[in-house]
Amino acid sequence: MQRWATMLQAGHAASAEGAGAAGGIGMALMQLGGRYRAGAAYLIALAGLEAAIAAADWVITGEGRSDRQTLKGKLPIQVALCAKRFNKPVALIAGDLQHRPQLAPYFDRIHTCRRAGQSSASAIANAAAGVQRAAFEWAQLL
Repeated sequence: MQRWATMLQAGHAASAEGAGAAGGIGMALMQLGGRYRAGAAYLIALAGLEAAIAAADWVITGEGRSDRQTLKGKLPIQVALCAKRFNKPVALIAGDLQHRPQLAPYFDRIHTCRRAGQSSASAIANAAAGVQRAAFEWAQLL
């Protein structure tokens, strides 16, 4: 394994786009002949999301934690950009939230499932109630 890792590093495979995805599985698949495809764009196309967004009044997206990685183009940002192409408002529901000011330009509404002062463990243990509360807060604003 050490020799293989050295060989891969010599070819700079470890720094290739997508190589670090899913704990390095991306690099392993590339070594077996796989090719990189942006995951968010692939999922949007696979799900037929553009047609669904075109017919929607609102788009709601979310993830467990919205943070700096989200801003690097993870699925919620890609969904928001797609929705904006159709002039549809977008709500983000996040289990936990960091970098709200940087995320705000992408979303018309941002809601978090984690209450102020609530521990991560408590938020995770009560995730269903947190999602329900965040969705209710969004609906009340309509």
